[in-house]
Amino acid sequence: MDTVQQRIISDAEIKKQLASRQPYAEWLQQQQVTMDMLPEPSRIIGSNAETLLRRQRASGYSEKT
Repeated sequence: MDTVQQRIISDAEIKKQLASRQPYAEWLQQQQVTMDMLPEPSRIIGSNAETLLRRQRASGYSEKT
């Protein structure tokens, strides 16, 4: 609510005003790291079906949805 203009401001308008205050798109373009910019890994660990569940659990995955 804008008490000066005596009107209710929509969510979309508020977000647009906030987003326009800073050059977010420019910052993202300057700071974004893409996969092709990363160095090649020193080694690649192959897929192993026998240890998949253990590795998933170690990474925080679960069977629950």
